[in-house]
Amino acid sequence: MTASAWAELLDTFERELLRTPGDGAGTVWNPPAEPLPPELAGRARGILARQRQRITLLQTELETVAGHLDAVRRVPEPVSGAPAYLDVAG
Repeated sequence: MTASAWAELLDTFERELLRTPGDGAGTVWNPPAEPLPPELAGRARGILARQRQRITLLQTELETVAGHLDAVRRVPEPVSGAPAYLDVAG
């Protein structure tokens, strides 16, 4: 993979980071056969750091949603035939 091909791949990764999580499948890619050119290493490290931040954010959001779902599952089902309202005024 040439330096320009690596730059295009890094562009793709950066576009993926700009997308809103959950708005579609990400890009499928294959690891390049040639090593990353040294002049692109800093850019690649920056993208990797941003990807790790995104992963941490998504893991936190997943844990929050799982907690909400657990709370909803704990709400008891309504009892058939039981009054839906309680008259406390009369």
